[in-house]
Amino acid sequence: MHAGFGGRLSGKGPGSCGMNTGPRRTAHPTCDPGARYEELGPDYYSPRSPARQTRDKIRDIERLNPGKKVILIDAGPQAAAVT
Repeated sequence: MHAGFGGRLSGKGPGSCGMNTGPRRTAHPTCDPGARYEELGPDYYSPRSPARQTRDKIRDIERLNPGKKVILIDAGPQAAAVT
């Protein structure tokens, strides 16, 4: 008898069934004997480039609005003075 995720075997309420009580059969990230530790580098946690951020934001807006195209136009020097 198997309850699955969030299922109940008895009427004691949620979380009363025993999950993961059997032997563990998970794939460990280092199962590959040839795998070696690779340093992430000093810039791994640094913010992404502004151009990449802009490209990703445009893609997000276009995905949220199917059939629409986002075009960026330089606002000029007066727009920079307003902010």
